[in-house]
Amino acid sequence: MRIICFVFIVFCTIKLQAQKIEVDKDGNLSCVYFASSASLKKGFANSLVYKDRNWNEIEFTKDYLNLEYKGIRDDESLRIKFFSELIERFKPIARYQATYEVKGFDRVHIKSKDNNVDFEYKTNIHGYKVYKDLNTGFEATIKKNIFDNYEYRANGDTATLKKKFNDSREYSDNKKNNIVISSKRWNQWIAKYHTDEGVLFYLVSIYLNE
Repeated sequence: MRIICFVFIVFCTIKLQAQKIEVDKDGNLSCVYFASSASLKKGFANSLVYKDRNWNEIEFTKDYLNLEYKGIRDDESLRIKFFSELIERFKPIARYQATYEVKGFDRVHIKSKDNNVDFEYKTNIHGYKVYKDLNTGFEATIKKNIFDNYEYRANGDTATLKKKFNDSREYSDNKKNNIVISSKRWNQWIAKYHTDEGVLFYLVSIYLNE
């Protein structure tokens, strides 16, 4: 079965490195770090647009920000935290371009311009994010539990992704697959699949969709 191509960015709390962030008179943010730079600027119709020197460009519409980061446009400290997370997340990634918007009242729609990924997610009453590939109709749920581990469910299958010592990871599923992922391999997969959830979708496409 073909690999499920869920390539997306879901932002979570991560370990941030010290960065000097500048704020201009209009509330736009910029940062120069090592040999690179990034910005988070106010865009059209109250959106926020992130850009960096790796040719990444992501637009977060007003409706998306109100749903996932309420008050961020008026809260400078929240924008700085969000910007710092974006910088850390996109350091190993290049040429990712996407738009985050909301359809209906609570469905986040993500359209990636560089690889035509088109999907949506919403949070159900149990706290799981439900992802749907709009091209294939495939649905899956992922939840980050109180131990910062990821839980996956789809078509009666389950899988978990746990963070271990020294930035390694452990994957396991209901078909008794269990693998330990070294920090080196993990960083390679993050660069390719962009997020923890992206790597988890890649792993279940191998081990649960044989």
